[in-house]
Amino acid sequence: MTDRLTHLDEKILHLKKKREKAQAQQALSFMKETQKIFKEEFSAGLALTVLTESWGSAPETKKESWKKRSQAFPSSSLQRDGKKDQPIQPTAHQS
Repeated sequence: MTDRLTHLDEKILHLKKKREKAQAQQALSFMKETQKIFKEEFSAGLALTVLTESWGSAPETKKESWKKRSQAFPSSSLQRDGKKDQPIQPTAHQS
């Protein structure tokens, strides 16, 4: 019984590490796409400010449109780089 529990704990740890790696890859992809948009003017602060103000002032219909289009983000950006991966679903604490 304790071997089974140890095995389950190891699986849980492995899956947590896998999730962290996937989140880091998604964040890196997001940063690369943001840098492409802002080019030489890119800074994380500028990107966050634009994002915050755009979202805050957008009507609900625009937000819904963005949400629908955003579902393609992970796969479309990775496919351009010659990689194909599954979209990453947010964890409970991210949504």
